Amino acid sequence: DNENARKFIDRSLEMDRIVGNAKSASVHLGIACEVYNKLGNYDEALQFATLAYEKDKEANDSLKMGRRLSQMADVFAAKGDYVNAEKRYLESNEMMKSRPKNISVCINMKQLGNLYLKMGKRNEAVNVLEQSAQMARSMGVRYLLLQDLEILADIYKTQQPVLAVSYMQQANTLKDSIYTDRTNELKENYAAQYEVEA
Repeated sequence: DNENARKFIDRSLEMDRIVGNAKSASVHLGIACEVYNKLGNYDEALQFATLAYEKDKEANDSLKMGRRLSQMADVFAAKGDYVNAEKRYLESNEMMKSRPKNISVCINMKQLGNLYLKMGKRNEAVNVLEQSAQMARSMGVRYLLLQDLEILADIYKTQQPVLAVSYMQQANTLKDSIYTDRTNELKENYAAQYEVEA
């Protein structure tokens, strides 16, 4: 519900201004960028990301600065401005490269891979998506690994069908594992709730 998200994030930004909390303002501006991007308000989304970037720059937080550049890239990609999107993703990667085990880097690589697919740059897309999958696997981030595997399977299906099948099998196994874990978690929650209420 992006419209309600907008109302809440606007209120949060207003509270940040009143209280003068720069740290939470940066986070809220980043969230505002994503919400406004989903709403198609690209100019405002870019303004929010730029303001957040400036606050993170003042705090000398290179990881958050990299995240803001990635958010700017998302907006440019949504606008169809692929050249500026690619530029921001690459700048973001450069800024976050000292943190190779960070989930933000993994997400950024996946987003860059998707952008390359839209640009018709298949080889570049495969390269960064394989990197994203490797990082997701090493960090145990299953939902990102699942997305990477599914995209790669789709890319490989025409030219390397054997590899595509292998990736799809891995994706299906992962999907089953995630489903099983979620089901068990729900069962445990219901059991705990029943014991409390009994």
